[in-house]
Amino acid sequence: MRFIPFLKVSSSLPTLSIDDHFQNFLAVKSECTRRSYKGLFKEWWDFCIKTKGDVSNPSPKTVFGYVSEMLQKPGESCRYTPEVEEVCCPSTVWRKVTVLRAVYGSFPGNQKNPFEEPYQRLKKNKGGFKRPTEVISAHQVQQLFKAIDTRDKAGERDLAFISLLFGAGLRINEALNLRISDVRQEADITYFVLSRNKSRRPDEQAIDEVFAAHIWRYINTRILEGALISEPLLIKYRGRKLRPDGRMSAKSAYTLFKEIAAGAGLPPNISPHSGRATAATQLLLSGNDYGSVKDFLRHESFGMVSKYDHRLRVRKNHPGLKLKY
Repeated sequence: MRFIPFLKVSSSLPTLSIDDHFQNFLAVKSECTRRSYKGLFKEWWDFCIKTKGDVSNPSPKTVFGYVSEMLQKPGESCRYTPEVEEVCCPSTVWRKVTVLRAVYGSFPGNQKNPFEEPYQRLKKNKGGFKRPTEVISAHQVQQLFKAIDTRDKAGERDLAFISLLFGAGLRINEALNLRISDVRQEADITYFVLSRNKSRRPDEQAIDEVFAAHIWRYINTRILEGALISEPLLIKYRGRKLRPDGRMSAKSAYTLFKEIAAGAGLPPNISPHSGRATAATQLLLSGNDYGSVKDFLRHESFGMVSKYDHRLRVRKNHPGLKLKY
């Protein structure tokens, strides 16, 4: 049974072999990946038909024409000025080219991969073009916390989860990888030992006592349930009786965050990473220098801190308005 029933092969184009090859390429992918790749391949297929290109062995003109069209294709509305429509992000185009490069790289009909050159070009230029993470105001953060029902242990977990994102600025995977024993206290200062993080080296992150109180409350509930300190901090609950059901997955955490945000009436385009961006922006607004915020984010370069500095995206805060002679 074919995975791409919507593809109608034209008799004028020698596309059958690449079609079969693509079916084999999809066969080892997950269902979610298949759906994504089907849309991508149909997009590429339609472009070749429109430009009368050879899908089996596309010319450089066809390939670069496709890449150029994707770079000019309208994207999502800008988060800061919704009335302005953005073009497709170069990082998105690079991911598309990466998939097509993998398909044609394993296709026996081509001696040279037609997507190799655009892949290398986009690889050099894709950095710095990612859409900025949505930042919310301090008032919206308060709304987020108030929207959580803490009358049961699932609510206590949700409050601890949001505290980790907005109070400690943790990445979602860092929060999910925390074990109960990773939360520690010394001289009334609560901090986390991050042994499984992006830098792949042990690190520590402190958190304010207000947010820490939510986390310790949840830990006490977990201990009373009989949890061991070696168990994950954030877990799923099953059924009406809220039985512990193992470590929370990234997908479950993302869905949970979106539900809490929707309940608080926040914009639909915020994500768990908004907690990290919001925390960094609030620290900068409070007068902290880039060095302090760099240490908070645990980044090695100041350039990464500037990506979280959303102050300059507001025209009234632009330094050019303060320039006097």
